Amino acid sequence: MFVSGPSRFLVTRAIVALCATTALVACQTTPPAPSEAAAPVEAEDTDPIAALIGSVPANQKVAGPKADAFIGSPVAKLEGVTGAPALVRREGQNEFRRYDLGSCRAYAVVVPAGGTVVGLTTGPAATDMKTMAFEDCTARVPGV
Repeated sequence: MFVSGPSRFLVTRAIVALCATTALVACQTTPPAPSEAAAPVEAEDTDPIAALIGSVPANQKVAGPKADAFIGSPVAKLEGVTGAPALVRREGQNEFRRYDLGSCRAYAVVVPAGGTVVGLTTGPAATDMKTMAFEDCTARVPGV
């Protein structure tokens, strides 16, 4: 059977349309039945703060930073932990600062005045108290 002219164009077009339809039908997917749906997955609790808070018993203090962490740092970094000094004494271009931290005191030498911490020690707030390390003086109860 040999077709020529405009009929040949229509036959070719019909064959191409039939092949395209067959290909599309072969690619059709059916959705899964409702009973095959996956069970919901619960999110894992990965909050690091909650893990830290949960690991510390109530009213137990968490140690603060060590004094060495502030040596060579700007005095503003120290005061971010201790707050404002209770006493500032200037000697020449340098400063001596005292921070009252509850039952202990921290003493910083700042060179030049308002500049870098070059020395940091602790002592008791009263003579009948024991001397504590800086990290114990700055210890805090979580959330307080």
